Amino acid sequence: LIFNLISFISQSFINLNLSKPSIQYQFSLPNFFIISPVLLPFLIFGLFYILKNISQKYFQIILFWLLISPIPSSITRDAPHVLRSIVFFPIIIIISTIGINIIYKKTPKLTTLLIILSLLFGQYLFWSKYKLYAQNYSSSWQYGYQEMVGFVKDKYQDYDQIIITKKYGEPHEFILFYWPWNPKEYQNSPTKIWDYHANWYWIDGFDKFKFINDWEIKDITLNIPQHIKTLLITSPNNYNQSNHLVKTIKFLDNTPAFEILEIK
Repeated sequence: LIFNLISFISQSFINLNLSKPSIQYQFSLPNFFIISPVLLPFLIFGLFYILKNISQKYFQIILFWLLISPIPSSITRDAPHVLRSIVFFPIIIIISTIGINIIYKKTPKLTTLLIILSLLFGQYLFWSKYKLYAQNYSSSWQYGYQEMVGFVKDKYQDYDQIIITKKYGEPHEFILFYWPWNPKEYQNSPTKIWDYHANWYWIDGFDKFKFINDWEIKDITLNIPQHIKTLLITSPNNYNQSNHLVKTIKFLDNTPAFEILEIK
């Protein structure tokens, strides 16, 4: 717990890799602090002021909030977890604002200048990373589903069944959204296949779509009868070589996301 707590705080401010880096690339820039280190001086001033006036009830509440807020991220899986740290960030801003207010009362012009410089510097550091983020981590945002669904929609009438990998998340959600599929028709579909296991409701198919775990695709598609015209959407190189590659959909970093094949 203590190690995870230290790791969480260090990665929040200065990104010291004291443990494995957080794998939730949707919620923060990889190898980049979550809370700008330019806030640290103001945070220290604010924290010092709170401790000095800890007899006041609302300062006790603020300090209690600060002490317990990193715990959810520190004791759970994939620690430090950015999303589970959501209650930590507001209190940092509140304490830093208290510090800014203290310094501003003593030197308003200097404090204003420091805030402007800090914002500009923080934005400069952020923007240089952010420009590369969309390209390098589009896979974390399940990029490629929109193009894949558009292709499948155009070829829908040509196939008896369409098999899609579950590698990048629940594919039925993207079909329903990007098609878009009629919600009433989907909810009442007699062909919908689902089951409940591992504390989750899994959709395994509806209409002519079948959704399969990535590691099962080669075996399941090995002996499909020839009269059943089948379109396969799978992860790169995850198919039997006798199949015919129709299209490759790539992430923004130009690496393959989906490979679309006709089952032969």
